[in-house]
Amino acid sequence: MERSIAIIEDDFLLSLVMEKHLIKEGYSCHCFAKAEDFLDFLDQGETPIHSAVLDIKLKGEMDGIELYQILKQHYKLPIVFATGNSDLLKMRIDKSDDIYGILIKPIALEELSAILNSI
Repeated sequence: MERSIAIIEDDFLLSLVMEKHLIKEGYSCHCFAKAEDFLDFLDQGETPIHSAVLDIKLKGEMDGIELYQILKQHYKLPIVFATGNSDLLKMRIDKSDDIYGILIKPIALEELSAILNSI
């Protein structure tokens, strides 16, 4: 069964690279540059999402941490964070059961695959 991954990343090139890699790994991908767009997609409920890769800094009114809090409360999705600043991430969230990994940019695609395959 094909699993759907959401990539919420405002760096278009990085999002594209992750998407192409994950498609080769057998995933279907849905990419969003803004947290609000991803929440709208989830609210439509047409496509089940199995896990999400979240950037910390996003365009729009909401950052990745705020999005994570909403996802944790309402959707219970497995999360993989992607960030260029691991200290910022560690200061703003507590490690919990729904956080499966924290990837430091530049992202190692093999590490991304390994984390998603473990979910």
